[in-house]
Amino acid sequence: MLKHTVSVTSSQRDVAITPAFRARLKRAVKKTLLQREYPHPCFVQVSVVSSEEIRRLNREFRDKDSSTDVLSFPALEDVNSPTAADMDLSRGGEVFLGDVILCAEVIRDQAGDFSHSFEEECVYMTVHSVLHLLGFDHVKERERIEMFKLQDGIYKIIDEEEKNEK
Repeated sequence: MLKHTVSVTSSQRDVAITPAFRARLKRAVKKTLLQREYPHPCFVQVSVVSSEEIRRLNREFRDKDSSTDVLSFPALEDVNSPTAADMDLSRGGEVFLGDVILCAEVIRDQAGDFSHSFEEECVYMTVHSVLHLLGFDHVKERERIEMFKLQDGIYKIIDEEEKNEK
């Protein structure tokens, strides 16, 4: 089994990020990589930020002056064929796949719209973002249907596993 490393940080003060919640986010990343059979050991950074911070990032990188629920910053041009230069030898040859940026305030507000808890919506959005890191997009309708079908399927697997553990 491949070793995937996930780091979860928080720079916001709206929502407490407990060790159990960090573990759920890490699991969401790893389960998405496993379900998509990503063939390279990799590192993913997950950051939980404030509305102001995600608005700044959205403005700087996407020219959109608004807050959003999640941003994805893929690190590789070709996620399926990383080069030797993409591999971090200090990390055992792991590939830095990219950054997942979750906005606590926006996700908390939208969680109710989907009858999810804050943590469930964060897990769902993490799966979404990792799919972006793996090269999926939802610009075209056909892409959107494929990506959201994958996202829903992976989320259901995670949700079922978590229920079975309780």
